[in-house]
Amino acid sequence: MSAGNTTPQPERVGSTPARDAGPAAVGFVARARAALSTLVLLPGILILSAWTLGNLCSDRWYWSQWLEWIPTSTALAASGVFFSLAGLLHPRGVPDQRPSRARLLASVAWGLVLVYMLLVDWRIPNAFKEPEQPGPITTRVLFWNAAAEDEPGWSRAALGENADVIVLVSIKNDDELARISKSMGESESVIVTDRFTVLSRRTIVRYALTRLDIAPGEGLDPRQRTGTRRWADPGHAMFIELAADKHRPPMCLWVLDLPSDLSLARYEITEQAARVLREFKGPALRPGSPRRWVEDESPSLRGFPEPDLIIGDFNIPRGSASLDAITHGKPNAFDQCGFGPTASWPCKWPRTRRTIWPVLHLDQMFVGGAVRATSYTLINPGSGAHRMQRADVVAIRREGHETRETESGGAKP
Repeated sequence: MSAGNTTPQPERVGSTPARDAGPAAVGFVARARAALSTLVLLPGILILSAWTLGNLCSDRWYWSQWLEWIPTSTALAASGVFFSLAGLLHPRGVPDQRPSRARLLASVAWGLVLVYMLLVDWRIPNAFKEPEQPGPITTRVLFWNAAAEDEPGWSRAALGENADVIVLVSIKNDDELARISKSMGESESVIVTDRFTVLSRRTIVRYALTRLDIAPGEGLDPRQRTGTRRWADPGHAMFIELAADKHRPPMCLWVLDLPSDLSLARYEITEQAARVLREFKGPALRPGSPRRWVEDESPSLRGFPEPDLIIGDFNIPRGSASLDAITHGKPNAFDQCGFGPTASWPCKWPRTRRTIWPVLHLDQMFVGGAVRATSYTLINPGSGAHRMQRADVVAIRREGHETRETESGGAKP
């Protein structure tokens, strides 16, 4: 063929005009995907930043309590979706040093929060501790806030725990209560009030009730169709003193039911509750004739007695700084011996009442310096919006009464 031959050559297979002119178009698409990847990264970073700020500030201020209520698992799941989407959108081989560094830092931050959840929220190291079997020195305590939503059948969950002390809040089903009372025998102590019901195999020698006089807020309640509920819940508390027996020294329990109104600042709630408990002057009640309580004529009280165990529905998530106003640094029973994903509310979706997995640990127990927890768990009663909580506690030492834990196979003090 001569040099001047201009006969058209056949096109190569797979070659198109668009592909031949593609570098500019491909470069634009790649840059657009890289920019979109960076934008998608931002919501995930904001979620982790909000969670971090909430954990650092806790609920010491009203504005920060909203951030502190973000569950760690929810923050990880939501931010993980955005980080994964950002990775999928980013084109391979496009030089973008700063966005790549941002994705790397976001991934490291996400991993650190995951480690925090496993070690602090879920207390995974507790899973490797040698379990302690309950024995004669153990007191098993069960607490449940039914919130007047108890349905037939919940007593089966309570009976299965074989508790020594059962504390119930806002129970309306007397038949279920009668089944539990029958199982506890003739020697039980019983307290029935408008809000609290207590059944105990250990003898109760004294108790007292008080309102906490917490001022009403705006009634913010997402469970209602209007988002608000106009009602006043001043908060309630009681103390219960258990008599010593052959194996166990005396024990004092505090029971609290704090308001659920989301418009109230949690640190103000606990400060007001602590003030009322500190200034409480009675009256207290003691056993009179069978199933009857009479006013205690001993010298007047100067505040609630020092507790060995504080239990209740605090309507404040575990680990919140505001709880210290009431607990004064007493360790959470879950922190001592519980492990795994643990949350007590809500068991049902508001308004639809469909069963869901709870996300906040609002129902809690705190142990005093003379008592430690050997077991802690939450139980689904199949009724109501709260889970039951159950703990085994043993007394270590109190007022010269030394408990030999080795009798039940526990560790030596």
